[in-house]
Amino acid sequence: MWLSIGAGRRALWQDEAATALLGKSLVEHGRPLAWDGKNLVTMDDFRAGEEAAIGAAMKSVETAIPYLVARGDFAADTTWIGHPWGSFLLAGVAHTLGGTDEFVLRLPFLICGAAALALLFAALARRVGTVPAWLAVAVLAFDAFWFVHVRQCRYYAPSSCFALATFVAYLRWREGARFGAAVFVAVAFAWFQFDFGSPFAALAVFAVDALVIDRKRALASLATFAVLGLLYLPSVLYFDLVDRLRPTDTPLEVRAGGLAFFTNQYVLPFTLAAAALALVVFSKRAEAPTRRLVALALAVVFAELAWMVRASPYPFLRYVIAFAPLGALVTACVAWEAGRRWLPRRAGVLATGLCALAVVSPLFAAPLSRALSADFDDLCAPGRFVRSELDVLASELFRSVPDPNRAVVDSLRGQLRDGDEILANYEDLPLAFYLDVPVRGGVAGFRVEAATPARWVVLRRTVGWVHWPAYERALAAARYQRGSLDAPDIPWGNNPDPSAHWSRIPFPVAPLTLLRRAD
Repeated sequence: MWLSIGAGRRALWQDEAATALLGKSLVEHGRPLAWDGKNLVTMDDFRAGEEAAIGAAMKSVETAIPYLVARGDFAADTTWIGHPWGSFLLAGVAHTLGGTDEFVLRLPFLICGAAALALLFAALARRVGTVPAWLAVAVLAFDAFWFVHVRQCRYYAPSSCFALATFVAYLRWREGARFGAAVFVAVAFAWFQFDFGSPFAALAVFAVDALVIDRKRALASLATFAVLGLLYLPSVLYFDLVDRLRPTDTPLEVRAGGLAFFTNQYVLPFTLAAAALALVVFSKRAEAPTRRLVALALAVVFAELAWMVRASPYPFLRYVIAFAPLGALVTACVAWEAGRRWLPRRAGVLATGLCALAVVSPLFAAPLSRALSADFDDLCAPGRFVRSELDVLASELFRSVPDPNRAVVDSLRGQLRDGDEILANYEDLPLAFYLDVPVRGGVAGFRVEAATPARWVVLRRTVGWVHWPAYERALAAARYQRGSLDAPDIPWGNNPDPSAHWSRIPFPVAPLTLLRRAD
């Protein structure tokens, strides 16, 4: 299977390890506990003005947990409330079956990605035709950063799969399918169990469509959305979702520019969205099912973009990548409609050529890239004639490069003694997951300056979003000797973000810092 090639090659990175640790805890305790008596999982969120807290509250478990509860990282009993628990359940079951094997841990998420491809084909084949259905699958399968994200032990693949499933379930309901409303409610509820940030904007689009545009069944539609709202309500209250809309340190224009750039570059080029409006939505010559399908998909994509600009703390692709299947759907429908109109006897040939151009060339995305965000265009240049992210796809599939997390774990595993603790300023959670020893530090600075200095220290000097003075004081509290470690000093391991993916980092770089306390 395309998605599985090389999926177990690289070790889990910070976010994947958090999912695996919380999944393991969910299976063992019935709920995902951030504190397991040995290690603490926190939000990787270093906010302005927190330096004093990191120097004081984080010195012990007794002071750190109340502070992090007040900050909103987890509940008072350390139950994790930063994400819904669906992805933890998948990771926990995978860990039970395969331990720390990376391919097994990522397998449930790979299956979700494959399910999204199959569902995309089925939805388009039934409503538009098999040719545009295959084209949409090809466009999505070669979307490099959708590909990278759905291979993560993280919520991205289930969210993408259930976002598309909710879209299709809504179409079935409005088309009068048997049990259509019940299936829509069930699928939308399942989506919420993996991603409680994304569904609201899409559901708002569906509600407007059902209650304002299609008024024939307004009362029944209102009842359906009311039931779904009641099902969501306990989770909204338990996960304290209203409070999570608090202000962020990232300026609005940075979030808007970055998310618009990522949407244009990796979800749906805005030039193709404009073409969809002209060729499909506003054209009477287009078939009615195609017009409705494309109009609804466009509304969802742009509603989600607007919502994420408001709701997300940082402009990361992860917040909009779930809607890449809808972008592929629009791309294929535009190409197919162009073929039907301009080359009727060879519609499939022209449509295939246009979709291939969208996959290979930056032509459709590049014109607006710099206008949307010059900063992100520098980090994720679209390429001149060929999309630069195709090299990322090749790297994921076929290349073996230095894996810092694997190197650190393998190096320490043979040297640890009973009672050893590790201090790491970032990528601390992979060490906790693989080595099962107490790990201090991280972005939150947990127990960095504990009374007894850690025996091992792993430092990434390329990480700038931690409180370095606390780490410098910890190093000064004991005498350390530099160890030998053949691992590059890059901030993270298998990070899927376009500006942080390991294939974008030039090698060679300086080695990571490994220190051992001189006893």
